[in-house]
Amino acid sequence: FFLVLDRALFITNKAVPE
Repeated sequence: FFLVLDRALFITNKAVPE
């Protein structure tokens, strides 16, 4: 579960860089 959340966050962070 946490792995999926971490992966989603990583993808989101990469898709929308600051």
